[in-house]
Amino acid sequence: MELARSGRTLAVEPGTTVLQRLAQAGVDVASDCEEGICGSYQVGVLGGEPDHRDHVLTTRQRRAGDTMMGLRLTLPR
Repeated sequence: MELARSGRTLAVEPGTTVLQRLAQAGVDVASDCEEGICGSYQVGVLGGEPDHRDHVLTTRQRRAGDTMMGLRLTLPR
């Protein structure tokens, strides 16, 4: 994944969440539950297709595909 503000690129291995990878890289991201229900970790999507597993985003937000709750992202290979 590419971090827009810093320009850093991080590889995310299968089975690893975006939030887990950010933490591994030392990126400070506010999060509370890692279950997709609290709504504290919402990020913009620059590309790829979010695999929405949260219970916070509306159907319209999910269809727009420009926001995710920090769970999984399917990227083209």
